[in-house]
Order: sequence, then C-alpha cells, then structure tokens
Amino acid sequence: MRLAGLIIAVGLFASPVTGRAACPKDAIPGAIAARIDRGAMGLLQGVLAAQLPSEIPVPQMPYTVMTCPSGFDNTVITPLSGTIHVTLRSIAVRLTSGAVEVDGTGDVEMVSELQMQLCAMPDATCPATLSAHGIEFHGRIEPSVSSCQPSLPVTVADVIVDPYSTAVQLDQCGLYDEVFQVVYDWLRTLILDLVTTKIEDALRTELPLFMETTVMGVVANGVELYGIRFDTAPEAIGIDPSAIVARFAANATPVAGVAPCLPPDSAIPNEATDQPAPVPSGGSMLQVALSQPFTERTVRAAWLSGWLCFDTRDYDLNLSEALAPLAPGATLSSTLVVAEPPAVDLSGSVDNHVKVSAEALFADVTLTAPGAPAAHIYAQMAATFGGRVSMDQSTQALTLEMTEVDTSALRVQAAAGAELIFSPATLQGVLQNFVLPTYAEKIGPLAISSGLFVTSAAAVRLAAITVRPDSVQANLDLWPIDRTDHVPPHTLVSKPPRQPSPARVSFEVASVDESTPPAFMRHEVLLDGVATTAAPTGGTLIVVSGVAPGSHLLVVTAIDLNDNRDPSPIKVHLVVDGTPPVLQIEQSPKGILSEGDTVIAFSAVDDLTPAALLVARFSVGVIQKNGGVDLPLFAGDLGRSRSLTLASASLPEDEVIRVTIFAADAAGNESEAVAAFGVDRHSTFSCAAARSPAAFLGLAAFLLALARARRAAGRRPA
Repeated sequence: MRLAGLIIAVGLFASPVTGRAACPKDAIPGAIAARIDRGAMGLLQGVLAAQLPSEIPVPQMPYTVMTCPSGFDNTVITPLSGTIHVTLRSIAVRLTSGAVEVDGTGDVEMVSELQMQLCAMPDATCPATLSAHGIEFHGRIEPSVSSCQPSLPVTVADVIVDPYSTAVQLDQCGLYDEVFQVVYDWLRTLILDLVTTKIEDALRTELPLFMETTVMGVVANGVELYGIRFDTAPEAIGIDPSAIVARFAANATPVAGVAPCLPPDSAIPNEATDQPAPVPSGGSMLQVALSQPFTERTVRAAWLSGWLCFDTRDYDLNLSEALAPLAPGATLSSTLVVAEPPAVDLSGSVDNHVKVSAEALFADVTLTAPGAPAAHIYAQMAATFGGRVSMDQSTQALTLEMTEVDTSALRVQAAAGAELIFSPATLQGVLQNFVLPTYAEKIGPLAISSGLFVTSAAAVRLAAITVRPDSVQANLDLWPIDRTDHVPPHTLVSKPPRQPSPARVSFEVASVDESTPPAFMRHEVLLDGVATTAAPTGGTLIVVSGVAPGSHLLVVTAIDLNDNRDPSPIKVHLVVDGTPPVLQIEQSPKGILSEGDTVIAFSAVDDLTPAALLVARFSVGVIQKNGGVDLPLFAGDLGRSRSLTLASASLPEDEVIRVTIFAADAAGNESEAVAAFGVDRHSTFSCAAARSPAAFLGLAAFLLALARARRAAGRRPA
C-alpha cells in the first residue's frame, strides 16, 4: 500500500506564558510602547530555526509488521541503529493581520540497520536508507493579552510530505515482492510520522517561546538599576503586516525605600497617568517609547531613593580656590536636598535634552574662615536641571545625565547669631556658579527605563534617541545571536594608549569576528589582572579611569555575542603619570599696574616629561566681586615659551585681573598657577579707595589672595 499523501494538521492548543505576574502595583498604563518592524523577523527567524530538530534517533524497538499464518513467526523488524538527519532548507517568519506565521522546507536522510524476523524466511540483518525531499511545514500563532497576562495559542501547525519525493532502499534485504512492499510502507510511515511529530511539537513549543522572547520580553521585568526597581507587564499586542506593537504597564520604585535625607513621610504623589506612550516610529528594527508620566515617575522614584541628595563632603569638593579672592582661607561645605518631588518637562526639547524642575531645593551651607567661628547659612531656591538622554550600553538602559542647572527665587537666610563673611549676594553667586553646577555634575546618570533587550534571541544596540513633548523614544538595532558559532573573535587595538598615559587611560579597538559585527563586539579589560568596567559592550573607544601612577599591564580580550573569547588577547604595557607638572610664577606685577607692558614669567618641571617638552597656555579674566566666575578677556597658547607679555592698554581700567598659566605634560596632566593684580592707569583706584573704605578692604582681600596663591601654586590634573 502506498500513501497518497501525508498531512499532519494540529488544531487550537493554547500555550499561556508564565513568569510574569499580574499588572504591577500602581503601574502607569501605557507607560511603554514597543514596535518591532517586520524587517526584524528576517533576523530573528534564525532563533526559531535553531530550535527545530536537526537529528532524531531511530527508535530501537521491535515492530510487528505482518501477522503470518499459523505455524510461522510473525514478521517483526527491529531497528538496531540509525539517526534521522533533518536539514532545514528554508524558513520565513512573516506578519499577517493578528498573527505571526512561519513557513519552511526541509529534507530528511536516514540510514539504519534492520534486524528482520521474516515469515517463512530465514532471519536477516540488512541496511535500510530513506530520503525525503521538500518536506513543508507551516505554523500560525495568534497572541493576545488580558489583565497583563499574555496568551500565545498556536492555531495551526501543519507538516506536509510528498510521498513521491520519498525514496526507501531495501535492496540488500533479499525480500520477495509481497514482503518488500509491506516493509517499505512500514519504514516510510514510521520515519515520516516521527519527523512530522517532532516538527509539530517544535512548532507548538518554540513559537510561543519565540513570541515571549522577541515581543513580550522586549522590556525587562523586575530589573534593578541605580537603586530603582522597574516592574513591567504587557497590556496589549497588535500585529499587522508591517509591525508588531506591544504596550506595557510599568512602575518605578526605589529599591531601599525613602532616603533619610528627605522630609518625613515623603512619597510619590498622584500624578497624571492618562498620557500613554505613542506608537514609536523610525527606520530601525526595534523602537521603544517611554511616556512622559513614566519618565517623571522614574525621576521621582530616584528622588525617593536619595539619588538627588548631595553633600559636598562626600565628593571631596574643595571650593577654597573659588573663595580665595573673596575671603582667603575660607572653606565651604553644603548639603543640598530636593524637598519636594521633581517634575519632568519634555516639551521644547532640543538635542535630546530633558528639563527636571525642583521647586523646593534647600541648601544647608557651612562657612569657615581663619579666626572666625563657623557660620551656618540656609538657602532656599527653585532649580531647573537640564539633562541629556543616552543609552548605557553596559546595562542596556536609557539614562538621564544632568548637564546644566538654572536657579531662580534664591533666598538666603543666616542662622541666628551667625557672623557672615559674605553678603547674601556673594553667597548667591557662590551657590549658583560653583555649588549647584558641581551638584548637577556629581549626581551622575539616572536610569529612566529598565533594560531594553531581546532575551537570548538577539543583541540590541542604540541607533538614536529622540526626546518629544510626550515621550522619550529609543531606536535600536538588532542582531541575532548565532548559538552555533564557536569561532573566537580576533582582538585588535587600533590606537594604543598614550605613553606615558594620564590616570584616565584611553585607547581604541577594531576587533573582528565572523558572526558578530564590530558595533556589537564586547571587550574585557583587565588592569594588572583585575577586571574593570571599561567598555563592556560595543564602541571603539575604551576608557579606564582612576589608574594609579606607575607601571601597569592591560589585557584586552574581544568577546563575541555567543560568548566566544579570543584565546590570544592583546597585552599593553603602559606607564601612568598621574602627577601634573610643578608650575611656579617667577615674575608678575606687584599690586597695581599703572602703565606700560607687563611680563609674567614662569617655570615648569615634571617627573617624567622633560621640561623642554612641557606645553603651556594662558587665560586672562576679570575677578567678579559677587562670587561669580571670572569675566573672560582672552586666552591663548604659549607652546614651549615660559613668559607672557600683556599690554596694559588691553586690560580694563579699575579692575582686578587674574592671569592663569597652565602647563601640561606628555600624559596630559595639567597644572595651573595664578597671578592677580589691579589695573589703574589713571589713579582712579586710589581715589575710589579713599572715598570708600569698603572698596579699599575689597582690594586688600584680592591682594592677600594673590600672595597666598603665589606661595601655594595650585596644581590639579586635567
């Protein structure tokens, strides 16, 4: 008997996905929208193909093929060995209305050794082969979401075999025609049934996993980053021929509760949550949009966790240099607390900037000065911080990094009995120009979304970020992970570190791999045998910060997407020069400059760079008496010259001038030294001083600062 055809049809069998809880508590509806373009299906279908069976063992068990007449043993055949090899010829995943479908073709080859107990014939053992070409399979899955629980039913799983494309060889078995046909039909049915069942089971199992991995799992759930926990759950899914769009409810909460620096009973207030993230657009394979309410919820969760608390002492912030012209020897420390939940404004964003407003920002300032008791001063202000959104490749998280600060409504009040050494206006200048910019710089990157990744299926790389009035959108590129790739990459350092190198060591890589593009290559960097956090994913520039002075060994190893490591990493020997040159002002104006040109001469020496190779530059500015930064006049390069000539006519009248000389060594470490003097070409400084004792005392303070600066020339690395 020959089969006219073999069709396996599988009906509806639901495959609910577990692992995600119900909607997160207090989650914002529509917080995240993700769009997977149909073009991504071509990249991701390899993930599904890798899960289909490629080898199936032939069952080694007896099969009764034919019942023989009385007195004869039945015909029983037992496969003694054999493997069915399934070769996938093609596979395609495509999107249709409301469903994801997969179609593929494959071939089957089998060689087995058969032990035969034959009716009315001697027992025999002989080889058997089977070859089937053009096996077709088709699957269809129709996902949906209800109450944050996805359902991923496979509604169709068909496997079709053309019997006329199947060949069975039993030539060496010596069978007569009647027995040969029975054995032929039995062997073909056994093997093809086994193949179709295995492919059917794979479609039933792997299609839901494929959807969970590439769609439902595109936004990570339960991730903790920077002290914030992100909980997400799918809310809805829509599929059309162009894309899959999934919406997620999400919440952001502090991991460790409310920070002790905040007022008691601080909590995230109820905010507007009826503004869902729009469907993202763009030309990349994967786009993710975060709604404005969710972005604000994340920033407020960071506020609760204490991320926005700031104490200058924790960062060894030394403002003595900024204070020296105003009060020589004075020190300042300050604690800043945002007392109310900050608000996030995405409107009018330019170059991916976000505004974070703190309406109640309090500063507790402690001032000390030689010979005076410490003074406590309280400042209350509103502040708007500007930040840039970027992707942290090491965690695959969108982050917000503060880059600027603007204050308004600053009110300064001294504690009762405090002896002020600054006027309120001067203190305002110090806070606005020094303390708050440092605060914005030091609070560092803040995660505003959980990790964006396709778990185990593909790697993700940021292509672009766009800040819109209603959302923050990330466009990402995908690259499938070839789990069959076991060829290691080749590490290449294209631009080695500078020798000698500064404490911030940087170099460039251009490693290559057969299956991983350069943009998705990772590198492990060992410093003297200890792993660093430098450049964990992507990019060509690698930076290792805070390296101690001395000789070191860097070992750089390229790692591809399948975790294959280069067995021959690159070793880089380097010397780190963490000490800037010693810079000394040898000649400068004393007191007040009245006429003619003036020469500022200086010397510079370094422990590793010859003095003749040290390079210098300068800046000239007017010292501001309100604590602000210097008003710049001009600047320039001096090269290897060790003097600067200034014409008095180029300097403003009746002002105190600060000239700053910088000297840099071969490693890029830079020192600075300061010369300060008054300019009075028409004797108005002395008249003003005679009329105003306060002005005279102010000038005296500047000149005292100059003397201190000369005795202890400030040095700092770049």
